[in-house]
Amino acid sequence: MTVDSRNAALEEIIRHVRAYEAAESPPRVDLDRVQRELEKVVGAKVESLLDREHVYSHGFGIYFDLGFRPIDPELRQSSRFAAFVRLSWIAPFATIQWRKNISPKESISVTEQELPVPLRDWSAKIAEVLSKLGYRLLSGTILSEILPGRLSELDDSPANVFEVLFSAVD
Repeated sequence: MTVDSRNAALEEIIRHVRAYEAAESPPRVDLDRVQRELEKVVGAKVESLLDREHVYSHGFGIYFDLGFRPIDPELRQSSRFAAFVRLSWIAPFATIQWRKNISPKESISVTEQELPVPLRDWSAKIAEVLSKLGYRLLSGTILSEILPGRLSELDDSPANVFEVLFSAVD
């Protein structure tokens, strides 16, 4: 990402955050449609992850077996990888977070570059669905960029893009 494109992306994010704070209508999110479209592409059930209050985003979980094939959420204990899709309620932004299960109770975050090639292909398909539904996918270093004038709800430290658009505020 060039400096100019980074700055343009940050300006767009700030513009959406200000509009949200000014009580302008945030984008209407048809979560059922998003879930249906994701399920069509992956060929398995997609888990809705709206389980926390005070979160500025909605999530969906997509689980993959040892052969990198999508599996239903009921089988997630046997999954090797998971893609967590987050949709911001503040603006039409989305992100995909990948996790690798290293034991039944432990997983680690992995970047798209660290994924096996078949999962990179799945990531591209998920991103295409999100784009067709009007979302701008944010990934990589832009998520850790500090938004000027934005503070964390937890400790008043400078807040980054991920915290502002996707994290809990509890």
